[in-house]
Amino acid sequence: MGPTLANPTSEKTVEPHNCTNCPVRARHFEGPENASSWVTVSAAMTRRTYRAGQTLCVQGNGAERVFFVRSGSVRLTRVLADGSEILLDFLGSGGVIGANALFGGDHATTATACGTVQCCTATATSLRLLLPEQPGLALALLRLLGEDADRLRGQVAEFASRRAEERVARFMVQTLPQWLASAHGFTQGDVARSLALTPETLCRVLADFRKKMWISGQGRRLQVLQAQPLLKLAAISAS
Repeated sequence: MGPTLANPTSEKTVEPHNCTNCPVRARHFEGPENASSWVTVSAAMTRRTYRAGQTLCVQGNGAERVFFVRSGSVRLTRVLADGSEILLDFLGSGGVIGANALFGGDHATTATACGTVQCCTATATSLRLLLPEQPGLALALLRLLGEDADRLRGQVAEFASRRAEERVARFMVQTLPQWLASAHGFTQGDVARSLALTPETLCRVLADFRKKMWISGQGRRLQVLQAQPLLKLAAISAS
């Protein structure tokens, strides 16, 4: 059975004064020329909280909402034509999911909360009504669509060529705060499925990382001891 949409743990209207220091504003609506767009957009949002493992949106489902990540980490995965699931990316504070909802179509990825995630979300219908009077919003969302397309093309193409060690290092680097705190919540099965590795291959890679004293522990208690070697290995795979 495929992933299903989760009911968020809470939902409330976002008060404008709570949006002043929002990471989404800082990343996508920075500058006085976008101030009006941000005030209008934030007034159309509601705030939602998702627990670890809950799904924000599902690949192939109609895109009806746009999600703006305030805090936490969201895992983006995609199922390929052969049925295999691959990890595409992680989005943290300031990330936006489902920008294509404004222009119709389906979600290209499945987005799953890695831990507690706070999002501000707005319906595509409410945002679409704002586009004629808010050109800054239209430009920001078009830019996000371009970034999404580049990520999908680039990472799907690169994935098959990465060595297992690089995949695991990149996974840990992208979720480094959780790994450093030993609060990631992933099982080894979760990691293996996300990275399209067999459990045996993942165990071999983790054993090698332990031998090098890069990590310690087992299962959900796995912890990063040395981030620098993992950062270097992940950078090699991205070069």
